[in-house]
Amino acid sequence: MKRIGFYLAGVLLVVLGLILFGSYETQRKFSRMTESSLKVAYPHEWLVPLHPASQHTLVEDTIMLNVFESLVHRGGNGLVVPLAAKSYHFSNDFRTLEFVIDTDRKFSDASKLTSYDFKRSWQEAFLITPNSAVSSLADILSVIEGVDDFAKSKELSGVITPSPDKLIIKFKTPFRMALMHLTGARFSAFKKVDGEFIGTGRYMFESQESDHVKMVLNPFSTEETDFEVIEAIHDSSPMDKLISGEIDIIALNAKEAPEDRNIGQSYGEENVGAWLHLNGKPGRFFEDEKRRLAFQYLSWKVFTEHRERLEKTIGQFRVDFQPFLPFSPGRISNDETEEIISRGRRYVDSLIADSKSNPIKVCFAGSLKGVLFELLSQEGLSLVDLNIPISGVMADLYKHNTADILVAVASVHLSDPDGIYHLLGKNGAITSPMIQREKVTSLLEIGRTLTDQSRVKNHYENVSRAILTEVPGVHIGFRYSNYLFRKDKLTITRAIVDRHFDTLWRLFSLNQ
Repeated sequence: MKRIGFYLAGVLLVVLGLILFGSYETQRKFSRMTESSLKVAYPHEWLVPLHPASQHTLVEDTIMLNVFESLVHRGGNGLVVPLAAKSYHFSNDFRTLEFVIDTDRKFSDASKLTSYDFKRSWQEAFLITPNSAVSSLADILSVIEGVDDFAKSKELSGVITPSPDKLIIKFKTPFRMALMHLTGARFSAFKKVDGEFIGTGRYMFESQESDHVKMVLNPFSTEETDFEVIEAIHDSSPMDKLISGEIDIIALNAKEAPEDRNIGQSYGEENVGAWLHLNGKPGRFFEDEKRRLAFQYLSWKVFTEHRERLEKTIGQFRVDFQPFLPFSPGRISNDETEEIISRGRRYVDSLIADSKSNPIKVCFAGSLKGVLFELLSQEGLSLVDLNIPISGVMADLYKHNTADILVAVASVHLSDPDGIYHLLGKNGAITSPMIQREKVTSLLEIGRTLTDQSRVKNHYENVSRAILTEVPGVHIGFRYSNYLFRKDKLTITRAIVDRHFDTLWRLFSLNQ
């Protein structure tokens, strides 16, 4: 009996030891997490409250992707993989998408995710007054069956929910890039609880201001992360804070890393295209196609002759008058590009004369403000600076259209040329009435229906030609962007190599 007693006592000690060790490990891990926070500086402010239907900038998207989850996202090697969906299936005719929803995922109020949440979210989002000229969901929802009746029915009949775990989307026409477009925060599921918007993401909002957002862990999401808190901070000159360690990351950075052994830099990628948007609305200065062509030629002349100065002014910027990325379908030869642009030379004298009697209203906010005004004035143009602050640039592009020329960037979020639809398409999420050109929009509508890849290249080459001849704006180049981060605290993950600029907690981990 004594032996049995000693044996049982030994077993109890072992079990107790394992329990204590497990508790210690859990406590140690929790302790490490409570000490861990990620402070990230962004180049401009955002609109609050943040929720998927309001998203109209890259900054907003990268913040919200930590809180709200879309059906799919970009995985390794840029491939679309399931996220809030367990799986997906595209019909052979590219007109029907079926998703199996991961109903084990939970919102931060503990409620389970269902297919109904996605349909309800999209319907609610479609009814919200957009920050841009059109709904941020329009570039996809506009091609869903039954959308033409939505104004009356308030229901997206082409989004079908036969069960909590099944979601079916039916498109009016084939839609080649539907899956990739669904990866953004705009098409996430959300709820409004006690006046706050919540999602199923790894984090939830604790506080929101236009220059500071604090996110804490969603207790009902279990994916591994090293960060208990993520703070997004607006700071247009954050380098000193990064060097001192006051912040951990500068996001969407367009400057070179300083010579400091503690500062790391991610691989840069072309994440935005810079445009000089031209207001072609009826009665406006650039309604005249000849004036647009002449201005495009003068812009090309200025950016060619002063390339080095302008590229340094913007930072990590490469002059490129073609709207599609290098190696993307749709690129035409540089010789043809320059030939089309040179057609505007014959109208330059008339453009300059017209500007003398009717000075061109410009919005050159940002780093280009002074230098671009100077160089174009030297070419003989009479310009009037509207002095619109950076915070008001997008509102003027989307809503007010007071400027004749407006400098703004647009994200380059797809290697497929359909990515330009969000800016220039008829129902583009960030388009504007001032830059709509009928030939361009009609070609883009046809382009997204092409499912035969052998036809894509030639079609989008014609889109390039239409953009250069109709001139909704002058594409002046691509800006490269990266993350600067504290190497003594953080390690960058494989996700950044796969060209992801989205979910922060997947891009970085704490040094071990």
